[in-house]
Amino acid sequence: MPDRRDCIDEILEAIGNRMKRSQVNERLEDINDRAEAYEADGMNRAEALRRAAEEVMKEESIRNNIAKRNAREDAIKLRDLRNFLDSAVKAKHGAELAIEARLTGTNVPLFDPKSRAGNQLSAAALALGAKKDWIGGVVTDLERIGRDDPKLRGLDRLFYSRAIEDDIFREKWQLDSGELGKPGVTENEAALRIAEVLHKWDNVRVQALNSEGAWITNYAGYVTKMTHDPDRIRRAANPFRPLDPKSYFYRGFTQADREYWAHKVLSHIDVKRTFRGQADEADKVLAKMYGGFVTGDHLQMEIVSGEPDVTNVAGQVSHQRTLHWKSADDWLAYNREFGRFTPTDAWINSVTKSADHYALMKVFGSKPKETFEELIAHAKNKSMGERERLAIERREHSLRNRFAVVSGEADRPIANVWSGVVDGVMAVQRLSKLGFTPFAMLQDNVTISRELSRHGLDFLERNMSLLSGYFQGAEGSAKREVAELLHTGILGRLRAWGEWSVR
Repeated sequence: MPDRRDCIDEILEAIGNRMKRSQVNERLEDINDRAEAYEADGMNRAEALRRAAEEVMKEESIRNNIAKRNAREDAIKLRDLRNFLDSAVKAKHGAELAIEARLTGTNVPLFDPKSRAGNQLSAAALALGAKKDWIGGVVTDLERIGRDDPKLRGLDRLFYSRAIEDDIFREKWQLDSGELGKPGVTENEAALRIAEVLHKWDNVRVQALNSEGAWITNYAGYVTKMTHDPDRIRRAANPFRPLDPKSYFYRGFTQADREYWAHKVLSHIDVKRTFRGQADEADKVLAKMYGGFVTGDHLQMEIVSGEPDVTNVAGQVSHQRTLHWKSADDWLAYNREFGRFTPTDAWINSVTKSADHYALMKVFGSKPKETFEELIAHAKNKSMGERERLAIERREHSLRNRFAVVSGEADRPIANVWSGVVDGVMAVQRLSKLGFTPFAMLQDNVTISRELSRHGLDFLERNMSLLSGYFQGAEGSAKREVAELLHTGILGRLRAWGEWSVR
């Protein structure tokens, strides 16, 4: 019967001794987990180990092929970026403007015939397009289902309202579990249909990410990417209570907070699957992770995404950052206590982050940060000893800030409480400065009325249309047509429904 040592030797031989011992142990734990699953189905131990080892070696071969493909594609993208930069310098626009154009776009006309790139073909623009396609695709599908089946009319509004969001994500858990899942467990047809649409568009974005160098495989029981709230985790043992004055002065980050958070996590996760070889020391590993969750260091840029089973550009998967939940209800319970978003908002956030990473890889390759640094170095070396070098150095900090925004590094939820305070102040400012704009627009009605009179409308007709247009706006069909064409407003509609549901 094959033993542990035989499996290690087999893996080492199959991958050409290119792995560290720790990586081999990870593969071995993977083989053992798969073998146990086969044994549970009645397969004998030897056959289960053989089949599990074959699967792991096949996946390792795929991973290596993807790495080779990425290296080739990254070289092509770096060449195109250099050509674009050199073209901008030749046109006297400056290297720093070329880099800005590929990050966030610029209004200065630039075009390089070699790379076929212009001043608006930026990572930010590509990310916005992906968000519109993926989120807009969900909206369009929900509206289509409502039109095709009168029984499900208003499915999109039900999704916006979050009235059944727990059931939606329970169904999504089952759909993401593949053959192991049991869709329909909630006996809520609307929740199942919405979950099917979310599941469909999750697959679309996974394929898009994989096309740019990621390797995201099926993950049984995945709901959506969890975004942990540092403020809640920091004071886990003593959560904030508006009616308790003492809670306003509690700073948190104590040993009691650490232990309480680790205890809650252990009650909701599949410990063996999450920590594998370190399962016996799961509480100690979680204790070490606690500080990173509070400071946001766990959100430092992962080039591809935070989705499970993603091989990032360095060819490593951080198992300690991926928590495997026992069930959808465990995910929902943890998210209510320590999550930053409601389940619907968490899904939206996951899509937007995936769009950012997809666009960044499309422009800068599977190692965006490394390629960005090489581009900065190329720009400096090309202008060495010239005045243009000073211009690049002056703009370098702002270019790095733009990269942080595009990559999502600038969106780490640090000082979350203060961001809420600032957001509240800005809301008051917007209301005071823009809230009375509709009243200021009333004077425009005089001009409109006179113009309609010139076209032959009588006094009553033109003023009735003015009033109805002012308070009602466009007809519903026109609004729907514009929304379907542009896929705009979905985030605003979701946020508006969420605010009203809270109130």
